[in-house]
Amino acid sequence: MKNILASTLDILFPTQCVLCNNQGPDICKNCLSHFGPPKTSNHEWIFSAWDYHDKKTEKIMRLIKNTPNHRIAKICSDVLVRTIIKNPTAQGIVSGLSNPIIIPIPIGRARWRTRGYNQSSLLAHPIAKNFNYKTLSSILIKSRNTKKQGTTKSRTERLENIQDSFTVPKNKEHLIASRDIIIVDDITTTGSTLLEARKTLLAAKARRVIALTIAN
Repeated sequence: MKNILASTLDILFPTQCVLCNNQGPDICKNCLSHFGPPKTSNHEWIFSAWDYHDKKTEKIMRLIKNTPNHRIAKICSDVLVRTIIKNPTAQGIVSGLSNPIIIPIPIGRARWRTRGYNQSSLLAHPIAKNFNYKTLSSILIKSRNTKKQGTTKSRTERLENIQDSFTVPKNKEHLIASRDIIIVDDITTTGSTLLEARKTLLAAKARRVIALTIAN
């Protein structure tokens, strides 16, 4: 029934590429073929699919942050999955993981009230479905509201801003004890948010923690 409804809506209200305006998927195949690869991460446990400084990537990331577009999120997640499958560096990062849990980077209560959704969760669920992994969104909590990382001026300020802002509730630590974890986020720049999340999960006895993001 959902597929029939979706097909009917596509006929009545056809979508168009948000980058070139041609009728078709929200991001057409031609535009997808021209995204730039990411810069090399300073952390061997982080892997990304696209270069954030590419204008097309920047536009898509803004859209994901500002609108809960599940179709665009799925396209981005599918690209990340395909990149992981084809990329030796990515294969090295994910190798050795044993039935990992996928955990999206959480947002604070104030931002949730303003936005009404978490873009990292939109991205995490299609990735989990592709790999047949479980997603747990209530394990890692944003326990302290912080400034937007994009408004900070230096790596030091980013680290200070995000420090001690994540928590794993004591009654949920057993769910990740000795388990492998994949953190999912939309963007990484200095890696400070992912570093803090990883530190919190390892302190809660996770076995191994890696991170996947759409852009770097």
